[in-house]
Amino acid sequence: MSLAGKRVLIVEDDGLLAMELDMVLSDSGAVVIGPARTVAESLAAIEEQVDFAVLDVNLGRESSGPVADRLEADGTPFLYLSGHDATKLPERHRTRPLVGKPFAERELLALIEVLLDAQ
Repeated sequence: MSLAGKRVLIVEDDGLLAMELDMVLSDSGAVVIGPARTVAESLAAIEEQVDFAVLDVNLGRESSGPVADRLEADGTPFLYLSGHDATKLPERHRTRPLVGKPFAERELLALIEVLLDAQ
């Protein structure tokens, strides 16, 4: 699968998982932004052109909800990547795609491509 040239923001506070995501996305041709580990870092990164975002639900003691709100307001597609079920997502975003941790590479990439194509 190819995400050639797509700018994908990683919002993830776990360093190892962020590195794995970076590798998977980069190998698929994406230009990786981040990883952003806090809400503030994430919002600053969104100021750059972002085509898609992968969000962890919890960033330390913060929720990524404000990041999701901003992406939604900008019309930028995103999905959640979390070890939690949808009940842990901010209520207003519970219909957003959710990929479980640990993730299957093919599933993640296929879903990203579907969401980008739907734009």
